[in-house]
Amino acid sequence: MTVLLLTWSGDASSVSKVQSLVEQGGTPCFRLDSDQYPSAVEIDLQDDNGTGHFEIRSNQGRVRSDEITAVWYRRCRPALESPEDTEQALVDASREEARSVLKGLVATVPGFHLDPEPRVVRAAHKPVQLQVARSLGMEIPRTLVSNSPQSVKKFVRSIRTGVVTKMQTAVRLANEGSVRCVLTNQLHPEDLEDLNGLRWCPMVFQEMLPKKVELRVTVVGNQIFTAAIDSQSVETAEVDWRRDGVDLADHWTPYELPSLVANQCLQLVQHFGLNYGAIDFVVTPDDRHVFLEINPQGEFAWLEENSPGLPISVAIANLLRRGARGTKERPEVARSSGS
Repeated sequence: MTVLLLTWSGDASSVSKVQSLVEQGGTPCFRLDSDQYPSAVEIDLQDDNGTGHFEIRSNQGRVRSDEITAVWYRRCRPALESPEDTEQALVDASREEARSVLKGLVATVPGFHLDPEPRVVRAAHKPVQLQVARSLGMEIPRTLVSNSPQSVKKFVRSIRTGVVTKMQTAVRLANEGSVRCVLTNQLHPEDLEDLNGLRWCPMVFQEMLPKKVELRVTVVGNQIFTAAIDSQSVETAEVDWRRDGVDLADHWTPYELPSLVANQCLQLVQHFGLNYGAIDFVVTPDDRHVFLEINPQGEFAWLEENSPGLPISVAIANLLRRGARGTKERPEVARSSGS
């Protein structure tokens, strides 16, 4: 009875914390750092004589598929190292092949998954998220995903409160050892003068919402942990709190989510067949809770390490231990937790 943690060597400290908590509860873990595969990790997937199995060997030891009863599908970033002077196309192809093997390996495990990779992929599509959230009665912002400059200009003219732009995926730009993330930005009138870049990359355009506070709602199984940040108190964080995320890390506070919104969050996660989801909301000055997005693999370390100190790792560890034992969680009444 072993929990397989699929992550990468540079992942957040919360992953090691979850691993430690699972092991303290008597369930062994095997951490597979995907960026070490295939250069420093060996994997055999074998199917012969009517049986199939796999074995993973790394500097942590080895584990066989028949020992694994639960999987935490956290991150999959294989093959960060490559031979010098290798053609980039070959590097990219080998990484995709490695990623395919890792995902195939995880898919063969018949036990508990936090969460199944196909469900994670589907839940990450923002148009689907908005569609499902709206069907559950959540308020969503007016949204356009487009590569048409004319459509964007028409959309902007129809919204008096302003428009922000964002990407559908968590785009990271690597340059000379540094990594920059593409954050949410306000669209200014001068930006409309040159939208030719949309020919090469579509973007998400969304009405700009007045903000009282912003929420991160973390769902783990049937537990809900909610924290709020007053992003409007810092000028650089008004449009996207992550722009000043380090300085604001200790400014998050527990938040009591209305029961209706809490139940909608549970229904949203359950609709996608997930056990985990990090959901973002804007609370407007008139106390409307407007859904922005759900991240099926969202970060949570800063909510534990700083204020308000939510015990999300404990909840994940408990869920993995129960899953490894084949124990299903009993349905519970939706609740918000700040401690």
